[in-house]
Amino acid sequence: MLNPKGEETKPLLLQAAFHNSPVSVLYLLRRGANLNATDNEGKSVFHICAYTGHDEVLKVIRNEMKLIRIKELNEKYVASLTNSNYKRTDAKNGKLKMSVSEARNKVFERMQQ
Repeated sequence: MLNPKGEETKPLLLQAAFHNSPVSVLYLLRRGANLNATDNEGKSVFHICAYTGHDEVLKVIRNEMKLIRIKELNEKYVASLTNSNYKRTDAKNGKLKMSVSEARNKVFERMQQ
């Protein structure tokens, strides 16, 4: 169980961080461990890393958070493209109804909504 509940249990992610195991932390994060999980004292993985000075674990967490953010932005971008009303090329003239810069600006506007 990645994120156990109870007074005597500590989430595996916190245990891996405490024991300075970046490989285990990476494995657990990729398997869906809750990054916001806390122990019975309310300490998170960030508290544990700060207390123990495990910088490598923090680097792994930071890199995984970047990947998650990139994935979210990519999914949002793809959704904006599939839900958009962009016009295709004019078959008779072979010209775009919208310039590339206009299309890019519309995509960025939709991503910010």
